[in-house]
Amino acid sequence: MSSKVDTPAAAGAELRLQTEEIVREKAAQLHITLESLAPEEILKMLHDLQLYQVDLESQNEELRRVQAELETARTVQVERLANEQRIIISSMPTGLCFLKDRKIQLANPAFDLSFGYEIGTTKGMDTSEFYPDIETYQRVGNDAYASLADGASYAAESLMKRKDGSLFWCSLTGQAVNPAKPEEGSIWLLHDISERKSAEQNLLESNRLLMEAREEAESASRAKSDFLSRMSHELRTPMNAIMGFTQLLEDDRNHYLSDDQRDSLHEISRAGTHLLELINEVLDLSRIESGRLLLSLEPLEPGELCLECLSLLMPLAEQHGITVVVNVPSGLRIQADRLRLRQVLLNLISNGIKYNSEGGSVDIGCDLLPSNLLRIWVSDTGPGIGPEFLPRLFQPFERVTADNSHIEGTGIGLALAKRLTEAMNGSIGVKSKPGNGTLFWIELPQAELMEEMEASPDAPTAPVPVPSARERQVLYIEDNPANMRLVKKIVSGLGGVKLLTAESAEAGLELVETGRPHLILMDINLPGMDGFEALGRLRRNPETCGIPVVAVTASAMPDQVKRIEEAGFDDFLTKPINLQLFVAAVNALLEKPV
Repeated sequence: MSSKVDTPAAAGAELRLQTEEIVREKAAQLHITLESLAPEEILKMLHDLQLYQVDLESQNEELRRVQAELETARTVQVERLANEQRIIISSMPTGLCFLKDRKIQLANPAFDLSFGYEIGTTKGMDTSEFYPDIETYQRVGNDAYASLADGASYAAESLMKRKDGSLFWCSLTGQAVNPAKPEEGSIWLLHDISERKSAEQNLLESNRLLMEAREEAESASRAKSDFLSRMSHELRTPMNAIMGFTQLLEDDRNHYLSDDQRDSLHEISRAGTHLLELINEVLDLSRIESGRLLLSLEPLEPGELCLECLSLLMPLAEQHGITVVVNVPSGLRIQADRLRLRQVLLNLISNGIKYNSEGGSVDIGCDLLPSNLLRIWVSDTGPGIGPEFLPRLFQPFERVTADNSHIEGTGIGLALAKRLTEAMNGSIGVKSKPGNGTLFWIELPQAELMEEMEASPDAPTAPVPVPSARERQVLYIEDNPANMRLVKKIVSGLGGVKLLTAESAEAGLELVETGRPHLILMDINLPGMDGFEALGRLRRNPETCGIPVVAVTASAMPDQVKRIEEAGFDDFLTKPINLQLFVAAVNALLEKPV
């Protein structure tokens, strides 16, 4: 459009210049030759001037017409642009307004509607009417004017007020029309951000609740750990007396026991062992759930470990008439915790024996899998498990088949096996159909091949007995009378050992000063001074620092065991006391020079 409008203007200007040039030329000629011209020539010249005048007026008229067209075109263009701007501003979803002297000069429909006003009714209103209070109005206004006066834009978030008095969150963005003179007015964009603010508040509240829940969970976990530690001690202490005296009676060759009495002792011992296993399983499961399970991952040979488990379970298999076959190739290595993997395998193999058919069999095998995994599987010929029970199989305290209610158990074993396997970076699974037996498997990472370690031929294979000719003194510090009587009976069967006793650490330290025992058995939880403090005093005294000290504790929690090791005890025994382990530990330490 601009080329069509500018062309007539240029033509008119050019025509005006030509006419002025002709007039100047004719005037010059007239001035120079007028006196020398004849009357006819003067008349002709005047005639020519009249013609030029007419032509000039015609050109001026054309010029005015072109100018009028140009003005009309410009007006149309301005109106078109203004109309387009009005359409754009009116259709904007974001509120827009023009302010001057803090009054609304112009506002689009989105602005009016966002504040709850009818379209076009906010014009002339003071901006103070859109704020919840005078403090917010003054703060935003002062901050905005300071920014606009510096030639910068202003952006903020503020609570705003609708016509009905309700409040909502709004983002504000302002820019001066003329940064050099901000008093001439400014353009503002306003956007309702109530939903975003609400989401932020909900997120903050959720985070707060999560933090509170986390703190409560951590507090509960600490309380649970403390409870488990206490329960471990309280449960193991009476079990120590039950199982210890039972072992003494079973091994007593000096007093005759009838077959019925020996059977009764065997039942007590079997029930005590089973109860201890249940206690350990519950404690282990709780340790895993609280994240307090300590693992020592190392390369292991699965075939060797399976044979070790089989040797422990052969009496059970023979009792049930079950044939157990281990077919695991040698030379394979698996990355796992030896104690915990054996615990898992014992559970799977014992289940295969207990839940088998009469005269059935259990097969134990191993497969190499992709992704550097090794699968150990245990398959039995039992009645199988229905598909409806499989999802509940690894849940704690679930015993999925009522037909096996005569078999001892709490439903913890498989749940514990799953947690232990997963803690060792592995997985566990099962396949079973009613009438077709059951296959359990665990998958664990393979370990790098390791060199075969040969035992030294000079290494002792059994505890060295204490020579009866050399009497050694053993001090036992224990506040529980039943445990004291148990250890007295055990030590009385050892040749060349004299037992000293004390019911508190303070009394025990006095005996150490006067008697200088060759070995000290120290209960940890003692009245008054505990075993740790007593050990510290012994180690700080140059005359007693070399006496071997064994911790005897009913707490088998990992953190307690770690503390015992770090404290400097020469060894530790957990209650219930295992007779063979107790005797071996005492014999070994008594052979050390004091």
